[in-house]
Amino acid sequence: MDRLAASKAMVMLTLAFSVLLAEPLEAIPRSHRCYTQAGFDRWILVPAYFYSEELWSRLASLSARWSTMIIANPSNGPGAEVDPNYSRWIGRVSSGGGLVLGYVHTGWGSRPLIEVEGDVDTWLELYPEVRGFFVDEVSDRAEDVSYYESLAQYIRQKGGFIIVLNPGTSVPPGYLGIADAAVVFEDSASSLRYLRGSASPALQAAIVSEVPVSRVSQVLLYLLHKDIRVIYLTDEPSPPTYARVPSYFELLAEAWASIDADRGCVRPI
Repeated sequence: MDRLAASKAMVMLTLAFSVLLAEPLEAIPRSHRCYTQAGFDRWILVPAYFYSEELWSRLASLSARWSTMIIANPSNGPGAEVDPNYSRWIGRVSSGGGLVLGYVHTGWGSRPLIEVEGDVDTWLELYPEVRGFFVDEVSDRAEDVSYYESLAQYIRQKGGFIIVLNPGTSVPPGYLGIADAAVVFEDSASSLRYLRGSASPALQAAIVSEVPVSRVSQVLLYLLHKDIRVIYLTDEPSPPTYARVPSYFELLAEAWASIDADRGCVRPI
């Protein structure tokens, strides 16, 4: 095949693959593992809502190898006093290179801002090794953007902390300029057809439940197509408790990190 013919064949293959990616998740054959974009940040976001030495040790090992954001949540927030176990676990993950995020909730914009700011202060007092905050129960209403702008400004005044917002769905553009990352999907794999990724100044994240090991590579490919760069997949039923990690936990990180820099190939697991 001459160079011109090869070039035409590559164009046709790219167009065919673009059509394939436009289909729902269920329509993507498991044999397809490649995505054509190269050079982007990839993170594992782990809701670590468990009290387990063994699981936190696995988080520390994972964080030493891959880019991780670990959400710590002792008591629907930081709690009233330091827990020596959490202090040790957070320190271990942080020393290994993981970013530990303190959990705070906002009641969909209805919780008094001073209470949320109080949780931020408590986190920094009790667990100074946290590197940012996971802001949960985020409103998706345009009129509430100012609430989250104020909260983000308060956090950033404390230092260079990472901010991850979790509306769990798509939000008005104003939200995406507030945080470093935003969870724009938190639902089961069967609902992925409703995910609407878009260009954004913030990294976009997805937390997907009910993903069996046989579908992990396929779901990762779909998320890449939707411009998702921060992910967590679990085999828990929806809604998940996040009280454990999925059976394929370490394999998930390897698959996500194994995307080839040139071809974007996801290693099957």
